Amino acid sequence: MRAFIGLGIPESVKDRIIDAERLLEGPGIVLVKREALHITLHFLGDVEEGKLEMLESIMESVKHSSFSISIEGAGAFGGKDPHVVYLKIGIGSAEIISIYDDLSRKLREAGMRTEGRLFTPHVTIARVKHGADTKKIEGAIERIGSMDFGSFGNPELFIKKSVLTPDGPLYTTLFSRSL
Repeated sequence: MRAFIGLGIPESVKDRIIDAERLLEGPGIVLVKREALHITLHFLGDVEEGKLEMLESIMESVKHSSFSISIEGAGAFGGKDPHVVYLKIGIGSAEIISIYDDLSRKLREAGMRTEGRLFTPHVTIARVKHGADTKKIEGAIERIGSMDFGSFGNPELFIKKSVLTPDGPLYTTLFSRSL
């Protein structure tokens, strides 16, 4: 099964994100659906169901003091040819990176592969297809970047199964706990 580890976002913050996504609507833009909004920590790829208990144990072992997360600003991965539009994490970014590093170490110790690229805490809000209007995207990112999305504390840490469909991914929570 395809799976990932992430942090949940409260519905009140998702409301504001959905409002911001409307600025990106247009040809070549695939908006992330409300139920799919989250902060990804680790994409695990294909995981054998027999490893779920071990993953749950790793998730239970993650300890972190209470912290708040604020979503501030927007950006795009891909430079002048963007492929993902995202919201930046302001307050709480260092704590999320610490959790990511702890999980990375524990996953590697358990024989799981981890991504080798630099981790940037973010919330993906749109995927950009070839032929999208990059000028419109740049303008929307600037406007979205000045919006207030609020902050929240005690995020849910979860493992989700991801099934790809023509209408976008379908997520099923396999494990979750509060941090």
